[in-house]
Amino acid sequence: MEDAGHLHELLEALESGVLVLERDSGIDPSAAIHRLFQSAHNLKSGLAMAGLERASKLFHGLEDGLDDIRRGRLLWSTAWADVVLDLVDRIRTCLDEGQDDDLELPFVPPSAPKDQPSSQQVLSSEEVEAGVLAASRGEHLFRIEKLFLPGLDRSDFEGHLIYDDISDNGTLVSVRPDWDGYSQAKTEVVVRFLFTSARTHEQLSELFFDPLIALPTQARFRLLVVDDNVLSIEIVRRTLEPFGEVTVAEDGAVGLAAFRKASDSGVPFDIVFLDLEMPEVDGHGALQGIRDYEEANNIQGLDRCLVFMHTSSADLGKVRVSFRLQADRYFIKPISSEKIQKRLQDSLPWLVRRRQGGV
Repeated sequence: MEDAGHLHELLEALESGVLVLERDSGIDPSAAIHRLFQSAHNLKSGLAMAGLERASKLFHGLEDGLDDIRRGRLLWSTAWADVVLDLVDRIRTCLDEGQDDDLELPFVPPSAPKDQPSSQQVLSSEEVEAGVLAASRGEHLFRIEKLFLPGLDRSDFEGHLIYDDISDNGTLVSVRPDWDGYSQAKTEVVVRFLFTSARTHEQLSELFFDPLIALPTQARFRLLVVDDNVLSIEIVRRTLEPFGEVTVAEDGAVGLAAFRKASDSGVPFDIVFLDLEMPEVDGHGALQGIRDYEEANNIQGLDRCLVFMHTSSADLGKVRVSFRLQADRYFIKPISSEKIQKRLQDSLPWLVRRRQGGV
């Protein structure tokens, strides 16, 4: 059969890629997955040109499955390895016999466990932080994974057209690995471009050939605002809503009760905004109650909530008392959305580690 040698080479590449994934747990599997996809794509076309239409249709199904994996919709598994290796053996037989009449159609992908997450659900701390900020601006967060061949110099790497495409449609957040990391690679490497955009996944998918993965951007923090001033409450609430769920309490006693109830129910607040000057239980009293509760319940380190104090008083004595009671931030009124957003953004790494259970 004409071109049978080339098709056998592609089958060997597919088989070798599977074995790499199964045997070397220390590698980044993304590059191997991209190479598997390319091999399946080339085999689909090559088998069709060789007149093996049924074999080509099977590889069309395999190509779709590998595309789902490289785009983060599915995870690679041993079940996938078994399916690919079995298909390689069957196609080898077809090539040896010069016909594919006995191949069964259609391609049947392995079923994934119901509780198996996709790679889109496994986010780094950087991606979580970027997602929260994107949500606060009404934008979307995306990751593009592009297979780079080794050997590019810095100007070619950093001048790649994908940088312009991203810049034209959004804001680049990070490149992993960057040039320094890429330049150490001896083989192909998957470079991940993280960026935000006001455009939708559907709109951007028409512009980018490489896998474009939409990442979650919903804010995931719980925030408590304790203040007896209606205007201050409105400014803080409106600023915080893009970052998460906001609860409002009109005085220190109500706020402290809300804090305890949330903690007792297993869904504690991540940040408490406390006004200092309130009737009955003031901000210092509420802060003392919060820290006493945490100490009594052995809530330490990252498990503690952040407490932001705000007041119209610039009395240094009150500032010192606030920090002695373990306030984390202190605002002098008039309070502004810009100041709050800046403090929140500065606190995001801490909040993300807290939510992820880090230390």
